[in-house]
Amino acid sequence: MPNEETPLEKTAAEYLRKPSRSVVVVETFSVPCSECERLEHVCRDAVKKINLVVANRFSEISEKLRELREWQDARDRAHEVFYQHKKRRHSPKKAA
Repeated sequence: MPNEETPLEKTAAEYLRKPSRSVVVVETFSVPCSECERLEHVCRDAVKKINLVVANRFSEISEKLRELREWQDARDRAHEVFYQHKKRRHSPKKAA
């Protein structure tokens, strides 16, 4: 039995012989508008504040949790404003 392929090898060989599907990557990146940059900065700043709260010591755990929740709420609001801006200003226009 000279060089007989197993079913798995045969399947692999067929797969390798077939042309692969081409992957189309649509780049929608553009220069962000000044409002996007500002809102991204606000989001990053809120995340930095959260990290500072987590890293710092507080005399009371309740104080730390209160501060943490405040910055998490600020981060969530900033993300919501940012996503609404992107949806309103940068989403593709639908044809009528």
